[in-house]
Amino acid sequence: MEYIDENADTVLGLRSFATLPKHIVQLVLSRDEMKTAELNKFHAAHEWSKAYCEEHPAERLSDVMNPLVENIAFHKIPVMELMRDVRPLKVVPDGRIMTALAYQADPNAVEANDLQPKSRQSASSGGSSRDNSPT
Repeated sequence: MEYIDENADTVLGLRSFATLPKHIVQLVLSRDEMKTAELNKFHAAHEWSKAYCEEHPAERLSDVMNPLVENIAFHKIPVMELMRDVRPLKVVPDGRIMTALAYQADPNAVEANDLQPKSRQSASSGGSSRDNSPT
C-alpha cells in the first residue's frame, strides 16, 4: 500500500485500476496517506464505476459510485472543478456538492463531520476505518 500512497496519480490513472474488485478500490480510495488530489480520486472512482456498469448493465452508475464517493473530500476540490468536472456527471448527490461549496465560501458555516469522508469520520470517532462488510 505504501507504493500506492507514493504513486497514487500513476496508479489511479492505470487502465487496470478499473478492473480491480470493488473492495480493493474502496480500500485504495479510503487511504488518508495517498498523495493525490481529491479530484483524481473522483475521476478514478468514476472510471472504475463506468467499467463496472459495462459489466453489470442492470446497475445504475450513481448507485455504484455512491459508496466510493464517501471516501472523497469534495471540499478540497476547487469550486471551478466541482462545477465543471463533478456536478455535470450527476453521480454525486447535490447535497454533498452544496456542503463543499458552502465550506469554501465560509468554513465556519459547515460542521466538520459533514466534510470528512466516512473513513476519516469513523477513525476520528474512535471506530475502525476498515469496514469488512460486503458492499
